[in-house]
Amino acid sequence: MEKIKTRTYCMILYPEEDPSHLFALKKLEVNGYSYCAIDHDKDTYDDYDECDKSKIGTLKKKHTHVYLKLKSPRFAEPLAEELGITPNYLQVCRDSKSALLYMIHDGYPNKYQYEVESVYGSIKHELAKLLVSDDEGSRVLQILELIDSMPKPCTYRQLLVAVCNNGFYGDFRRMGSGVKTLLDEHNGLIGVYDF
Repeated sequence: MEKIKTRTYCMILYPEEDPSHLFALKKLEVNGYSYCAIDHDKDTYDDYDECDKSKIGTLKKKHTHVYLKLKSPRFAEPLAEELGITPNYLQVCRDSKSALLYMIHDGYPNKYQYEVESVYGSIKHELAKLLVSDDEGSRVLQILELIDSMPKPCTYRQLLVAVCNNGFYGDFRRMGSGVKTLLDEHNGLIGVYDF
């Protein structure tokens, strides 16, 4: 293990097999760490894995990918001890963007494509931001799709939380009072042409 202090770490944990891994995930959640995670239960062995060729195409053990972002740089050993795991499960994260995108296998078309909604943790919005288009019109259309996917009735508060979790707050704010009209339309309070 490298002796480096860093603010970002990646982990692959096996909470169903190792109680200390389940404890570490609970500790991240309860103690307010900045992290996001996803459970991978549909990964299969492929040509790139160093494995017995007879395993290709078979399911891998269920595991959890974790991206951890610390307030200040830390060494792996004391952090691992704090989380109750062995240091070999902590890996220095050299590219946060790649680590976050890998959680859903974005950019890996031959791997199972996980849904963004499957990601959990206090900074899952960082992944959502990476997936947002640079084109404002496209982002507004994504907000409309988000509104359409909300339960009915949907409160402004519920919509605001969903918008923030998906990295659209700036565009949402710029939409101004039009958001109320869209929300009323979604909830069936006005017809499409009842202005």
